[in-house]
Amino acid sequence: MEQTDFDADWKQASQEMLTGMKAWRVAHPRATLSAIEEELDRRLKQLRAEMLEDLAQASALADISTLSEKERPVCPECGTRLGPRGQKARQLRTSGDESITLQRSYAVCPHCEVGLFPPR
Repeated sequence: MEQTDFDADWKQASQEMLTGMKAWRVAHPRATLSAIEEELDRRLKQLRAEMLEDLAQASALADISTLSEKERPVCPECGTRLGPRGQKARQLRTSGDESITLQRSYAVCPHCEVGLFPPR
């Protein structure tokens, strides 16, 4: 797996979240604690989703064609090593109900022809 340095992107995204939160608070000087908490949680979920997307894309399984055959995941039906069948974009929802898009390997079992997106 290639090591990816997310520091610059995450620092910028974090700074934008903090700056946006400060601006929101100035624009809502009478906001209740509940409203502040709701807005903060909304912004944190967005930042979390961006980080999750970056981390998932850095997975070795993001492109199984780069793995040796014995490193590839196995078919859940028959246990045969899966073969790559290209990359496809896939929309997913995080546990925080945020949408993320991942470029993922689509894989097919050469034995039983089951096709799937291997887990990351």
